[in-house]
Amino acid sequence: MLHDGFIHAKTVDLQRILGLNKYEAVGILECIWHFAAVNACDGGIGRHSNGLIAYWIGYLGDADKLIAGLVEAGFLDVCEESRLQVHDWFDHAPKYIKDRYRQRKARKSQVVTPMSHDVTPVSHDVTPVSQPVTPESQPVDLSKVKASKEEYRDITIENRNLSLIREKWNEAPQVAKCRTLSAARKEVMWNHINTDPNWFDDALEAIDKFPLQCWKDGSFKPNFDWFLRDGTITQILEEQHNWGDNYTPPPAPKKQLSAAEKAEKARSDDLYSRLKEYQRKGEGLSDAASALRDQIAQLENTCNS
Repeated sequence: MLHDGFIHAKTVDLQRILGLNKYEAVGILECIWHFAAVNACDGGIGRHSNGLIAYWIGYLGDADKLIAGLVEAGFLDVCEESRLQVHDWFDHAPKYIKDRYRQRKARKSQVVTPMSHDVTPVSHDVTPVSQPVTPESQPVDLSKVKASKEEYRDITIENRNLSLIREKWNEAPQVAKCRTLSAARKEVMWNHINTDPNWFDDALEAIDKFPLQCWKDGSFKPNFDWFLRDGTITQILEEQHNWGDNYTPPPAPKKQLSAAEKAEKARSDDLYSRLKEYQRKGEGLSDAASALRDQIAQLENTCNS
């Protein structure tokens, strides 16, 4: 990162726009430049989607808001060629990045003259044939080269059409509406799908169970983040939330006392009853009352030992 990046006014502006601490803003900028160095040595990171950029750097907030903040603060420029360009990339990029870009550009434009095995002289007036382009001779572009882990994640989400879950959730009665599928929510949903391929269908089936009987009185309004928690959908499908206003939990089973325990309880009840009688008469501090307390303490110590 640039040495003055920690105190630059643009960094402070990025903090203001995105509501970040300084260390968070500095970390985002560092990751953005690393992303460009690895995936777009010409600085044109806009060839990749906002979601992919945010996921690559580990930002779990709103990806579009992140990119808009970087543009507004002046760290990214909007351009036609690659959509987004790191501001003054080649003015500040390390020498090895500039060398890599020049080498790739040179290899891409390199031409060769075809060889002939005929005995007759070969005319030198030959139109050069461009060298075949190989993955090693062109800039890395994750959107055109084979899918990376991040792209596979996006494809999986699109194939599952997660918006269907959000739309169905918002149609369910007595739930807090879901305004948007944030990057963090998509991440949770993708992890569920990756762990259990049936999760998507189970989620749609679980939403059909609303309103849940246990909260018909309005004491709790389920929200989307609660729905996405581990185990919630399984509990709904197993009807663990199927109790309503008139539900009465079964009484706890009474402990069966042995003969000795019954005798000790009877003696304890008797001692407490006699002590209470002394207290009722205003003689709670008498010697007789003190003797009863000692007996009660001795009995409790015996029971607990």
